[in-house]
Amino acid sequence: MNLEMLPYKNVNLKTNKILEQLTLSSRALAELKGYANTIPNKHAYFNKCCNN
Repeated sequence: MNLEMLPYKNVNLKTNKILEQLTLSSRALAELKGYANTIPNKHAYFNKCCNN
């Protein structure tokens, strides 16, 4: 399989819908990062979750 490199040349990535979703996604990631910082010993917790 041969895929084109991103971003595609013939696709407009700066549409209102994409930019709105980018903003929502960025906020959600920031919120998740804030929650992750409240977990004590988070590295051990995530390692255990990933190994299951």
